[in-house]
Amino acid sequence: MKKKTSKMGTLAVLLLVAGIALYYEGYPVAQSARATASAAPYKPMGVENPQIHWDRLAEAQQTEYKTTGRDIFNWHLPPPPPPPPIHVPEPEEVKVPDPLPPPPPPPPPPKLPLKFFGYGAAPNSSGRRAFLTD
Repeated sequence: MKKKTSKMGTLAVLLLVAGIALYYEGYPVAQSARATASAAPYKPMGVENPQIHWDRLAEAQQTEYKTTGRDIFNWHLPPPPPPPPIHVPEPEEVKVPDPLPPPPPPPPPPKLPLKFFGYGAAPNSSGRRAFLTD
């Protein structure tokens, strides 16, 4: 009995899914109505001079292609250009830089008029506190 009930429930769910699919498949007109409704407020752009710009067209047609040496259909890159020659200075050109003076010593620690008295804990806090005296 339980097996038959579960089979009937599965059949009902499958029929429901098939019915929904057929419903949406049979009405493509609703989508085209939405598309035409969105195109209704279209206004063409205002163009100051709608004539063809012959000078720009001629300039684009006269442009010559200059290759960079790379083949776009090849995975391998061309060999890199040779490195520029390195100038090695002659011994007489070498100048010894002046030695830098040593940095100044760090400042002494500040003198505070306080004296450490001890540590303690307050009853309502979890951390320790330091006690200082004048």
